[in-house]
Amino acid sequence: MTDIPQIVEDLYNQLVTIPDEKDWPKYLGGNTLVAHDLYSFYYGLRAGFQLAGALREEELTLLEE
Repeated sequence: MTDIPQIVEDLYNQLVTIPDEKDWPKYLGGNTLVAHDLYSFYYGLRAGFQLAGALREEELTLLEE
C-alpha cells in the first residue's frame, strides 16, 4: 500500500470531525465504524464542493498556443 502523504493526514485531522454519538441518525444504531466512514465521506465531499466553488469564482482564461 502507498504511504499517505502527511498533508492528507493533516487535512483530515482539521476537516473531519465526528459529532457526538447522541447526534447521530438513529439508523446508525451506535455503529462507530459506519458513522466514521459516512461522516468522513460527507466532509470530503463538502470540501471538494467548496474547492470547486472557489475555482469557479475566478474568471476562466484560455491558454494561447
